[in-house]
Amino acid sequence: MDRRDRDEVSIRPWAAGDLELLERLLGDPETMVHLGGPESLEAIRVRHERYLRSGDADGGLFAVVAGPGRTAVGWVGYWESRWSDDAVWECGWHVLPGFQHRGVATAATVLMLERVRWRRRRHRFLHAFPSVGNPASNALCERLGFEKRGEVEVEYPKGTMMRSNDWRIDLLADGEVAAARCPECGAPVAKGAVCRDTFHALLALESLVPGGPGRLPHFYAVATYQLQHPESMRLTVSALAGLRAAVSDALDGAVGIPDLRERAQRGATAAGRVTRCEGDVVPVRTVTEWSVNVSEVLDGGVEGYAERVAEWAVGVLRDLEAAEA
Repeated sequence: MDRRDRDEVSIRPWAAGDLELLERLLGDPETMVHLGGPESLEAIRVRHERYLRSGDADGGLFAVVAGPGRTAVGWVGYWESRWSDDAVWECGWHVLPGFQHRGVATAATVLMLERVRWRRRRHRFLHAFPSVGNPASNALCERLGFEKRGEVEVEYPKGTMMRSNDWRIDLLADGEVAAARCPECGAPVAKGAVCRDTFHALLALESLVPGGPGRLPHFYAVATYQLQHPESMRLTVSALAGLRAAVSDALDGAVGIPDLRERAQRGATAAGRVTRCEGDVVPVRTVTEWSVNVSEVLDGGVEGYAERVAEWAVGVLRDLEAAEA
C-alpha cells in the first residue's frame, strides 16, 4: 500500500448498514483463525446491535474506510474494561483479508488513538490483547509504541480462553502527571483545585460557543453536574429528586425552559429551600463510577457542545437507574 492509499484510510461511527461487513469479518474462517473461529449469524447480529449502541461515553466503535472507492473494509474501536483490578481502555481492530498487510489496520488504529487520547483523564492506559499466534497484530502494537507486558489468558469468545500478549500504551503525554480524582464524579482534579473549578471552566466554555449553547444545553450542564455532586452541592433530597425528574422530562421533550423555570420556583416555594441545613437527611450516593464526568465534557471543546452535554445528561440518568436496579 503506497503513501497515497494510506492517506485515504479513515474511520467513521459504526452504522446500521455495516451488518453485512461484520458478517464477512466474523463469519469467515480465514479472518477468525486467531479469534476462536467464525461466529454464528445470530451472534454476529447481536454483536452488531451492541456496536450500534456504543458511544463516546463508554468508548467508540468505528468502521474502517479505505481505498479509492471509500469502502468500509473493517472495524477499529476502544471500550472500557477491567484488567488486574484496574479500569482501563481496551482496543481492537479487524479488517478484511484483501486489505490486510497493506497498512490499513495500522492507519485506522492511529486514528482511533487520536480519539481515545482525549479520554486519558478517565483511564490512563489503553490495552490490546492479540493472540500470541497473530504476528501481524502483535507487530502493529510494537510499531505504534505499545509496551509488551507478557503473555496472559483472556476470554474470547465468551466461554473460551485464548493465549494472548498484553500490550499497553500510556495515554499521558510526556511530562503530564496523572491528577487526583473528584470523590463524587471521578473527574481529574489538579493539585490545589476542586471539581467545581472544572465546572466553572465548562460554563466559561459556553461563552465561546458561536451563537451561544442555548438555554436547554445550559440547563443540562448545570443540572447534570448537580446530580453527580449531591454532597458538595448540598441540595436536599427532595430538590435532587425534582432536578432528576426535570432532566428526564426535558430529555423526553415533555417540558421546555419556561416549564422548567416554573417548576423550580414552585418546588423551592413549597419546600422553603433547596439547600441542606444541619440535621437534614444527606442524599445517598448510589453510583460509584459514572460513565461521563464534567472533565470529559469540557475536553471536547466548543464543537458539538450542545450534543455533548445532552449525552452527559442521558448517561447520568442511565447510571442512576442502573445503580438502583
